[in-house]
Amino acid sequence: MATALFFVVSKKRAETNPHDGGRTASTDQPSQVRHPEGVGSGKPRSAAGAGKPEESRPARTEEVLQEIESAVITYSPEGVGRIAAHLLDSDPVLRDSARRGLVQLGEPGAVRHLRQAAAQLDETESRACLDAAAFLELPSWSETDEARAISEQLSKPSNEP
Repeated sequence: MATALFFVVSKKRAETNPHDGGRTASTDQPSQVRHPEGVGSGKPRSAAGAGKPEESRPARTEEVLQEIESAVITYSPEGVGRIAAHLLDSDPVLRDSARRGLVQLGEPGAVRHLRQAAAQLDETESRACLDAAAFLELPSWSETDEARAISEQLSKPSNEP
């Protein structure tokens, strides 16, 4: 069960009725559905091969993209190793998807893998890996002083019945 966001885009936006199953009023044809950049599509906008339809991708690419997506939706630290194994893949689409997958997974254990990969990649991909590592190092809101103060307030007994 993969979770992804989809945007429905009609060729004739003015004539699209969101209550009729995404069909356009004038043609009764399904609207074009596309993934936003990097969300569930496995097709990063800037990577080579990103414009290829999924049917024309090699079977290995599709398998690895599915493996990365499956590891992301585990929402557990065990997914880091499965995804990180593709950070240095020969296919730039898979490298990009692995980096994005680690960010989506959000596990701090991915930072080490991203930094190691950055040392072996070209300047552009290296910067993307380092940015991803820096993002994962940011504290979550629940670790901030604001969150601790709110939590403390909520844990105090109230005088109301």
